[in-house]
This record gives sequence, C-alpha cells and structure tokens, in this order.
Amino acid sequence: MVMNYMGSKARLMPFVDALVLPHVRPGDVFGDLFAGTGSVAAHVVARRPGVRIIANDAEAYSARLCTGLLCCPRSPELSARLAALQSAARGGLPGEVATRWAPPRHRFFTLDNAARIDGALAGLRGWVASGEVPVDSPEHAYLLGVLMAACGRCVNACGMYSAYLKQWWPRALAPLDLRPLPLVCAGAGAGAAAAGAPPSTVLHGDACAAARAHVYDVVYLDPPFTRRQYGRCYWFLNWLADAARGDLGDIRDIGEAGETAGGVPTAYARSPWAGARPMCKNALAALVTALQGQVRRAVFFAYSSDGTLGEADIAEGLSPLGAVTQFVLPRRHLFRPHRGVDAGRARAAEEWLFRVDCQRGGGARPVAAGPTRVACTWDDLVR
Repeated sequence: MVMNYMGSKARLMPFVDALVLPHVRPGDVFGDLFAGTGSVAAHVVARRPGVRIIANDAEAYSARLCTGLLCCPRSPELSARLAALQSAARGGLPGEVATRWAPPRHRFFTLDNAARIDGALAGLRGWVASGEVPVDSPEHAYLLGVLMAACGRCVNACGMYSAYLKQWWPRALAPLDLRPLPLVCAGAGAGAAAAGAPPSTVLHGDACAAARAHVYDVVYLDPPFTRRQYGRCYWFLNWLADAARGDLGDIRDIGEAGETAGGVPTAYARSPWAGARPMCKNALAALVTALQGQVRRAVFFAYSSDGTLGEADIAEGLSPLGAVTQFVLPRRHLFRPHRGVDAGRARAAEEWLFRVDCQRGGGARPVAAGPTRVACTWDDLVR
C-alpha cells in the first residue's frame, strides 16, 4: 500500500486476483478509471506483464502519483535524485507549510516535519527551475509521490486531511521519512524493456471522458461510495501537486478565499459520486453511456454495502452493457462511515464486485431481469 487512503483496495487484492485477473490477458488494454493511489493498476501490471494500463482520476494528486508508479523507469539516476530529495528535506527551513499548517496556527504537522516538507518542495521546485527534472516528467511525478506518501505517514490526522487531531498522534512526531515507492513501470529493467511491453498512460479528468477516449478490453471501476468528497479529504495532496510545480501564485490562493477554522479550504472540486442517491444514479448512467461500444470483454464495478447506491441500483444501471454477475464478500475490517445516518442498515458490511460480460457493438441491450448473485468467502479467494 502506497499510503492510507479512503476506499483503497490494497487489502482486497485476493478479490482482484480471483475475479478480475482471469479476464485479463497479455496484450490487453486495462482501464482503471477511478485509479486513486494506483494500487489496482499496479497490481495488474505486476501480475499480468504485457498489459497496457490506462489509469484515470479526477484528482490531480492521484494522476501525479499514478504517473510516478506506472510510468517512471527504475534507474541509478532516480535513486541518486531521491537521495538528494532526502537531503533537501533534512536541511529544510520553515516556509509555506510551516507557516500555514504547523503550530502555532494549526497542527497538521509538527514544525520540524513542516520544515522538512518545505525543504523537499524547495528541492523539487529548484530542479524544475533549472530544467534538471521537467515538471511533467515521470521522474518528477515519482519524487512528488514519495513526498505525498511520506506526508501521509506523519500527518497528525486519521489518515485524511479534513481535520487534524487536538493532541499529537505518536506517528506524527516521527521525522518525515522519504521512502522509495514500488516501481511497476514496464520499462523498469532490461527484461521488461526487451519484451517490448506497452507503456502505461495516466489521464487526469472525468471518468466519462476517459471512457470515450480509448477502447478497452477490461475496465475496472471503483468510484467513491460515501458522501465524503476526496477533494476535501485530500486537499493538501492537491496543494502539494501544485506547489511542486512551482505554481506559487496559484497555491497561495488555496484557503485564502475561504477555509474552516481548522485550516481546511472550503473550495474544492466536488464529485457527483459523493452526492445524494439521485446524483449517484445519474453519474452511473452517464458513465455506462460513455462505455457503450468501448469495452471488448468485461467491466468490473467495485462498491460497498455502506455506499449511497443499493445493489439493485447498480445492477440495473450496468445492465445496458451486458449480463451482470454480482460477487459478495463479507468485509474483514468493519468501517462504517454512515454509522449515525444508516442505523437501520444491516450491521455486517459487504464488499460488492459486479462483473459485466460485454460484447463491443451490437447496439442497445435490453435490461436484464436481475444479476446473478454469488456469495464469496476469503477462503474461496485464496484457494
């Protein structure tokens, strides 16, 4: 796992191994249209060499993180650059982060860690200004991803940036640790390069636009399922993505136009998937329309019983693409984001994975009577 992340499927990879990977073949185009931290896309690349990945996310930090993970080749020069970034962080002086998000103003980071973040940002901006590391290069995205992951380990919050804790969490007192990220780029290493593995592509934008932009063999969809907006929960990572580019004129505006008493900006991009049920249903209908005629083999849709949409909503929404099968897995670690709101729901949470068997073309399909529902256990998945 690159970092703690709301909705991450890093702990559900047996689900992906057992139900998604059997449909992925060498040479396929695999679309991950809500890529997040890139855990599913990276897992598919590692398990199915020769697959071309097209990853997309609406959040800028996700696009940069996925670019670093999926597109940056391993090299001695990259290791040396990471060592230089670590040195810049250790020698960092208090700057923008220390002034705005460390004591005495706020408690997202200790003053020492905030200065280290400022030092790492200064190093990245310096390399951009000198032309040593182009701002849109995979190397820049990788180094930024290292910094994002390190911030996630030392932020004084419960895994997100929507609020900080009143008291210092022990992990927030540990020094900023810039660890290498796992590289899965097809060009990372002579063997992969010699095999001529296709390059990955990372897009930053709406999932519907990404659906229309390419023809896929398999598509994996993992949209937000709670009312929490990712733009609000991870605003600091978007700030980092801008700050590392040297866009100081833009980043100073974040929060200046309006922020909560805890320092969280009130202006951020809002996703319809994190809205009310009618909005979510409209978002699903728009995405299904965009995918029609664009997928050769299968669409997978991951969701949870804790989500805004019900299983009937999803099955009916996906049915224009083909025959729907629903796999149900009891969740191991219970986390109920709607504990107060959804008191009437069943106490046991479930992970859902819907598979749609597609055939490209052929016009509109009739709505099926209902999906096939298959109950799974963890023992089933690891056999």
